[in-house]
Amino acid sequence: MKPEKRFDCVRMKNEIQAKILKRLEGMSPHEARLAKRRMVEEDPILAKFAKHTRPSSQITRNRLDHI
Repeated sequence: MKPEKRFDCVRMKNEIQAKILKRLEGMSPHEARLAKRRMVEEDPILAKFAKHTRPSSQITRNRLDHI
């Protein structure tokens, strides 16, 4: 028999995702994209990664420039 889990990462992910969706409720797709980007930039852990990434639209434009 498996021991009882003290931490359920799937449940945590679902709870976080529900909170984010509630915050984005009523926003246009553009506003939601900006809000999500702000959330990442303000997060103490994710902000470090955000500094080194480009928005996907910029990556797509760069790829299309080579065609």
